[in-house]
Amino acid sequence: MSGESSAATNPSVSFEPQDVKAETIFKYLVMLLLTVFASMLIVWGLYRALTARDARRASYAFPLRQSAGRILPPEPRLQGAPGHQISPQDELRQTRAEAEAALSSYGWVDEKTGIARIPIDEAIKLLGERGLPSTGIGSQKKVSPDQTPMPQAKTSEENRP
Repeated sequence: MSGESSAATNPSVSFEPQDVKAETIFKYLVMLLLTVFASMLIVWGLYRALTARDARRASYAFPLRQSAGRILPPEPRLQGAPGHQISPQDELRQTRAEAEAALSSYGWVDEKTGIARIPIDEAIKLLGERGLPSTGIGSQKKVSPDQTPMPQAKTSEENRP
């Protein structure tokens, strides 16, 4: 037994003869960097070409189109559309001012039928003094649940045509 090694050996277990090669990782990173740079150049070239094409197209217009002038969209024109003179903020302020003026002033809603508009504060005061108008619902005869008639089930003879 003097020729045998005292350490146990396992034939299915092995070890790496050397460490990971740094040269392979470096080559991969260089190729990745070159690919990214080439992609950037391609995109930059496309951007320049398309920008130049758009500039050429913008400078040329069909002669009949030039004589027609600017065509506005149909009514109603939305805020911010060409031909809409008021900015959205100014239009909102104007609409709110008109609504506030209508809610805080006296006026006719329908003069023929005698329906008038009064300020909200005045309406609240009048409602507090006079109370709510009667709707006539409370004056109806009250019926208890036991007085309501129950629907009768139809017999099989009544269901026949």
